[in-house]
Amino acid sequence: MKRNKKYRINEIFYSVQGEGRNTGRPFIFVRFSGCNRKCRWCDTEHGRFSEMTLDEIEKEVARYKCRSLLFTGGEPALQLDEEILNRFRRYYVAVETNGTKSLAPLEDLINWITVSPKSASFRQKKGSEIKIVYEGQDLTKYDTAGFRHKMLQPVFGETEKQTIDYVMEHTTWRLSVQTHKYLKIS
Repeated sequence: MKRNKKYRINEIFYSVQGEGRNTGRPFIFVRFSGCNRKCRWCDTEHGRFSEMTLDEIEKEVARYKCRSLLFTGGEPALQLDEEILNRFRRYYVAVETNGTKSLAPLEDLINWITVSPKSASFRQKKGSEIKIVYEGQDLTKYDTAGFRHKMLQPVFGETEKQTIDYVMEHTTWRLSVQTHKYLKIS
């Protein structure tokens, strides 16, 4: 273990999950900075981050009584490693990734994997749920076989009706809305 290794952390905060299958569940969010995609709807300010050691991350996370931890981003798979996951083994660990980098070597250390691909081309082909931001794209091009839950999420304020119509027509999908935006919470 490299003792002084630093991770680029955008923020660490405590809130309820606002989207996907875990909507409403309290989590400590560890939001990494940096991503290999440039999504127009992204809510992470990638230019804002602190370089933190694992000890500093653990100290910040320990401020909260919750034992559920969500690594998100940006793209967490760009920095997530065995060291950080082993440090938080006593937590229920969830990861939300765009799927462009496989988490296969780390899957045994993660309790819940949400893949939110930004195109039909992604490498992480299995997980707990796939959550696609829907803009009218052809969903038959997405390989969803390796996911237990299939969530479809509208672009906030833009594609709600279109997404609801799709879910009503294709009942293997479930609607995921960004409740944290409607409730105006982090």
